[in-house]
Amino acid sequence: MRAVQCGPGLGWRAVGARFLTVLAALLVLLALITPNRLQELEPAAFVRLPLEAVVYLAVVLALPPSLGRVRALLALAAGVVLGLTAVFKFLDVGFLEALNRPFDAVIDWRYAGSLVELVRDSFGEGLGTALLVVAALAAVALLVLLPLSVLRVTRVAARHRGPASKAVAALASLWLVLAVLDVRVGGGTLASRDTAGYVYGQVSRIPSELRDQQQFAEAAEEDPLRRVAAQELLTGLRGKDVLFVFVES
Repeated sequence: MRAVQCGPGLGWRAVGARFLTVLAALLVLLALITPNRLQELEPAAFVRLPLEAVVYLAVVLALPPSLGRVRALLALAAGVVLGLTAVFKFLDVGFLEALNRPFDAVIDWRYAGSLVELVRDSFGEGLGTALLVVAALAAVALLVLLPLSVLRVTRVAARHRGPASKAVAALASLWLVLAVLDVRVGGGTLASRDTAGYVYGQVSRIPSELRDQQQFAEAAEEDPLRRVAAQELLTGLRGKDVLFVFVES
């Protein structure tokens, strides 16, 4: 029997593969724990153990090896959701700073044109356009890289099922202990589940907002004063001084 020797090229390839896996895991971790408020972006905010990662790994490791395609589809779906969540968080940062409210996925898309004009007016035509292009490329990169990163981490965990299962069990136990003891760093709990709550909040409010828009449209169509002549409206204000006050915050 001849011993098989690994050449230097194969060694560097293995190192590169491990490096990519570490980068993929870090990207997924950052997407899970990055806050959506600018004032919360401090080093302590990134010292978190996200429950979502532990639960996801437990689920994919519980799938039998024969369901590799299902595992891959699950990884891509989770990556897309995580990518959208990361994009929405960055949009929240901008909206909270500019409008003092988070981004609304239902109604705020209509302000895209106004946002483009605002950025160009604030930073100039050239720099504003460059910033918009960079922001668009960053959003696309997140939507592409995060699904690929989740898929890579999933495949590595599936190939090393034994050690990965032990690591997930240890992390789950650690998360439970941290949650029970309410261990905090920088005002936030180490046992994090913020992303799950964020996604639930984003999704759960969509039906009510769509229903509100429909009710508003129906109410606007049933205007009881539609057939009243313009000169007959607000007759009680004739001959009086009227003051219109606009408060912009």
